[in-house]
Amino acid sequence: MNSISRSPEWAGRRWVAALALVGTLSACTGGEPEAVGGSRTCPVTEVADRPERPSAPLLAWLDTQGEKDSAGWYGTGDLWTFPEATRYASPQDEGGLRIKMPWWRGRDEKLTLRLVSLRTGESVEGSVPGGYHAPGFQPTGMLLPYAGCWQITGTLGTTRLRLVVDVKPFRDPGTATPAG
Repeated sequence: MNSISRSPEWAGRRWVAALALVGTLSACTGGEPEAVGGSRTCPVTEVADRPERPSAPLLAWLDTQGEKDSAGWYGTGDLWTFPEATRYASPQDEGGLRIKMPWWRGRDEKLTLRLVSLRTGESVEGSVPGGYHAPGFQPTGMLLPYAGCWQITGTLGTTRLRLVVDVKPFRDPGTATPAG
């Protein structure tokens, strides 16, 4: 054995490296992400951290809808959405969970959505129906394989918007089973 591997300083470094590796592997293994304020966390996007104030065209559109408050909208330029820290999803008969999310497009380009699980790295594409004109409202749907912490990236031409939501199955308060 050489003198480096027997030195107390080297042994200490090996322990620190081993503990760091165990901590990293523990954070990446199964189970749900940790929730805020408790034993589980998901770094959800806070609307207060939005990159800019809502655009004048978005505010004008909200006004036509009788909505005076833009506080819940998150976005940049011509792409905005209404994220909620927790998105409740409907279980689907074919499996998985479906969430719906409103978006606002300031220009008539195709919106694409990509979702990535922050737990596993698995990615899925969102569904963006046609027939909605911009500027204006764009409904979307996303079928996810499971609940948890998901990063959503919306792309409209060269504009890209990223946010993180915590997806949980919707449960009817009157029953013990999920509503479908």
